[in-house]
Amino acid sequence: MDTAYFFTTFLRRKIDDNRAAAAALGRTYSFIIEGAGTWHVDLSTDPATIVEADVPGCACWLTATKDDFEFAINNPSQIIRLLLKGRIRLSDPMGFQGLMKL
Repeated sequence: MDTAYFFTTFLRRKIDDNRAAAAALGRTYSFIIEGAGTWHVDLSTDPATIVEADVPGCACWLTATKDDFEFAINNPSQIIRLLLKGRIRLSDPMGFQGLMKL
């Protein structure tokens, strides 16, 4: 799965299928993916929004290269290894944990 598909289809479906859980998180997320753009996920609105845009003031952010991000979304068991190596950086790991459980 590539970055665009992850946001426009996969994550959108996850949020739509778990509206109550997504609304309970009520956070904003910024995914800064070098080589694939910046994506903004806003779970504080109804309906939740996902847009390719740089929106300042997000509660949580993630930075990674396109290759590392796509490796992580296609190999979820390897995310911790990428975090420990500093190839993916998170501002609030606990905030992202809730998003990834959707």
